[in-house]
Amino acid sequence: MKLLLENWNKYLVNEVLTVFYYDEPMTATQKANYDFLMKQAKENEVFAVRLEAEILEDAGPEPLDTLVEALVRETPPLSNELVSSILGIGKKGIAFRLKNGNVLKIYSGGWLGGARPGSEEEKFYASEKSKMFSADGSVSTLPIYDQGVANVLDAKVKFAEMAQVLPFDKYMDFTGRGSEEDLMEIETAITTIKRVVLMAEVPDYYGPPANQVTLPQRIERAIRSIRRSKLTGPEVRGLTIMLKYVITKYGPEYLEDFHEGNFGVVQQTMATNRPAFVLFDP
Repeated sequence: MKLLLENWNKYLVNEVLTVFYYDEPMTATQKANYDFLMKQAKENEVFAVRLEAEILEDAGPEPLDTLVEALVRETPPLSNELVSSILGIGKKGIAFRLKNGNVLKIYSGGWLGGARPGSEEEKFYASEKSKMFSADGSVSTLPIYDQGVANVLDAKVKFAEMAQVLPFDKYMDFTGRGSEEDLMEIETAITTIKRVVLMAEVPDYYGPPANQVTLPQRIERAIRSIRRSKLTGPEVRGLTIMLKYVITKYGPEYLEDFHEGNFGVVQQTMATNRPAFVLFDP
């Protein structure tokens, strides 16, 4: 009898409890997203590895189809909105385009450190969401419509649904400045703008000036370099506003991984003479 009970318990743990997590069938939206994710996992090895080995690493030793179903059911944007395509696959997250026009990012961690992986990024998205309809908001506030943590079996999967922002490198290509030479020159100019804003907002960030060069002189030299680049005046202004916003609201460490792939332009402002830039992946 004891052996029979032990075998029954093993059956419950290994067969029943690991398969029948949900009593209700998936909704049409959930099933469509489940099918989409499973198809991508079969056809895209990088996507499959990031999803299973990174984002769902702590979910438990379940088959991929069980993990994906749990992800779709427990992550509100995946449960309620249809996914249309994959926008990007990073080392710590995946971005999807939703059919409602927004972007969904799911992630397990980030580059900012914190008490637990991804906690600083989580704070950033929560803070940006809170600013949308408050006096703290500005043109550099990233529109966040939903964000949080989904309990996917044993994994804590972080998510953020945001407005679609055209990444800066794609914006350069769209405006006819996408050649390798143009991008290298503009990348240098952006790095210089970042240095100018840091020197102005955090004077001791780079340490004391060398060779008796004063801080205003360092800034003036940098500005002359920026003026020779292919960035327009409104673009320089927009980038400066964004960088100052990030530094004053969150601190200079949020710019340590700053590059053309993690900030962009709000698409509705592209046709104006005041393009608005936002950081979407700190």
